[in-house]
Amino acid sequence: MFIEGILEMSNSDKEWNDDHHDENTEDEGSTLETQQHNNILLATVATVAVTYATNYLMKEPCRTSSLTGGKWMEELQEGNQTRIFENFRMEREVFYQLCDLLHTKYGLETGQRVSVQEQVAIFLYIVGGDTRNINTQERFQHSSETISKYFKNVLKAITMMFIDWVRPQPRNGVHPYIRRKRKYYPHFKDCIGAIDGTHIKAYLSPDKQSRLIGKKGYATQNIMAACDFDMCFTFCLSGWEGSAHNTRIFLDTIRNPSYNFPKPQ
Repeated sequence: MFIEGILEMSNSDKEWNDDHHDENTEDEGSTLETQQHNNILLATVATVAVTYATNYLMKEPCRTSSLTGGKWMEELQEGNQTRIFENFRMEREVFYQLCDLLHTKYGLETGQRVSVQEQVAIFLYIVGGDTRNINTQERFQHSSETISKYFKNVLKAITMMFIDWVRPQPRNGVHPYIRRKRKYYPHFKDCIGAIDGTHIKAYLSPDKQSRLIGKKGYATQNIMAACDFDMCFTFCLSGWEGSAHNTRIFLDTIRNPSYNFPKPQ
């Protein structure tokens, strides 16, 4: 009996040790799996940190030319006056008058490092030469964000100026251009201007281009504009797709009072 009792105790101890070993094995397995998960997480965080530091904290300077936008503007101001016309599509005196007008009347302010003249130059350089943002960055030695910021600032001021300037001017009688030409007078003695449409190339993602593709074969906006006989714009409407017909745009314009189309009185 004693021996049997010893054997039973021995067997019980063995079973307890086996169960305890199994529990320890499970705990160790769970701990190892958690540690592997943490290691993967730490490796991922370290990779993201290194990538961010490389791209944003320790990146090599790109716009390092000594001829910055400000210095280039000084060079243009002091150089031959045809250079401003070639780059900004207007005479030098007109360019600086525009800069002064946008600053004094339409709220265009000097930036931290960018003058009003340089801001207007950035705007005209893009719209006058069909130039991309990245090319403008190189010309003016500014980042993409800076170019976009000042382009939008000038566009906002130009839009405010548009309300005051793009409208019919008061006139007395028949315009001399009509009165002095026999082939126009008296047939067009009551004419106040001319209307036409033009297609301006549009840049947008490929999935949105289909409705803007018309007779030109590429994405455009169909812009309707009116001008008087002094060659001054009196109305301009943008935003229509390049696939829209001129007649459709015209009829919608004269029927929609919100456009404030200058109808003859």
